[in-house]
Amino acid sequence: MLLSARRLQGERVRAMDGDAGRIDDVYFDDASWSVRYMVVRDDRRIPEKEHLVPSRAVAPPAAGRRLAFTLRRDEIEHCPGIESDPPVSYQFDVGRVAYYGDETFLTWGVRASSNPHLRASSIVIGYNVHAKDGGFGHVTDLVLDSERWAVKALVVTAGWLPGKSWLVDTAAVEGIDWAERCIHLRMTRAQIRNAQSSLVGALE
Repeated sequence: MLLSARRLQGERVRAMDGDAGRIDDVYFDDASWSVRYMVVRDDRRIPEKEHLVPSRAVAPPAAGRRLAFTLRRDEIEHCPGIESDPPVSYQFDVGRVAYYGDETFLTWGVRASSNPHLRASSIVIGYNVHAKDGGFGHVTDLVLDSERWAVKALVVTAGWLPGKSWLVDTAAVEGIDWAERCIHLRMTRAQIRNAQSSLVGALE
């Protein structure tokens, strides 16, 4: 089944023994394009807490039904917190340090020791897209393949106003620049326009 990463954000999820909270994000590895974690916010407790639930713990999804885990609620509570494995966009957010000894001149601190390929779908959605011959819109969604839990394609929309969208296979991604919030493709703009678009509206 093909799922929309954007639509999953905010969806409630079930554990084997009842409601387990809601999905805040989907983390994936941009080297293998495998989905690593569902970020689950347990909003049944105060204070609320976010857990990294591995994708292998997700039960096979069914059309029209919310996502479910093969874990009990107490097992989800023992999954790591989000601070244990931050995605790239958060890895530099570890405080600021003075530059050349001048506290008024601050620069980013040292990168946290985490996976340099871990990405948050909520951050990547919205990144600009650059083809080989220039800019081409932005990412409006990620297509997830629930059979192997991988990011199958990017949904790329030209311009910020509602318009036509195209599916771009992740194999066409040359690199992701977190500082510039940009995805670079191995495709030309004409090749993007010739990409498949018929599945965009059929995502769950």
